[in-house]
Amino acid sequence: MNEVNPLVWPSPLGVGVMAPDEWQHTVEVLVKAGAIPGQPSDAAYRTDLMESALESLGDIDTKGDAFVKGTVEITP
Repeated sequence: MNEVNPLVWPSPLGVGVMAPDEWQHTVEVLVKAGAIPGQPSDAAYRTDLMESALESLGDIDTKGDAFVKGTVEITP
């Protein structure tokens, strides 16, 4: 988990919210690979539900602003 957490945090838009440029890159990769037939409709990308959920959490740090990767000592 110590190596996975830095892949999630910090999350500038809030955990679970995909940035528009990351969405577009994912679409381009999937189209090029033939995994999807073409550009999805504009309605396929939405963040409003997640943003609403994050707002309901109040003062919880959902962006990971305070995240610091821990140091783990590997021992046999």
